[in-house]
Amino acid sequence: MSASHFHKQFKNTLGILPINYINSEKIKFSKKLIKSSQNLRMSEIAFQSGFNNTSYFNRQFKKMEMMTPQQFKASVNHQI
Repeated sequence: MSASHFHKQFKNTLGILPINYINSEKIKFSKKLIKSSQNLRMSEIAFQSGFNNTSYFNRQFKKMEMMTPQQFKASVNHQI
């Protein structure tokens, strides 16, 4: 199967592009890390979640969660 055919089939089946699916799974994992480990720096969370670039991580997080990772961390800390 060619890459373009795979992308087309993936989008037809799940309704999103493969990269968007992968990034959403990485963001889900990063949210778990933020909630469970208060002592990790955001760059460490980004790298452990599979992002090689913290700037890209921040943009993707904000795109999906409508807030920055730092804002999410602050909201989690307020709930405790």
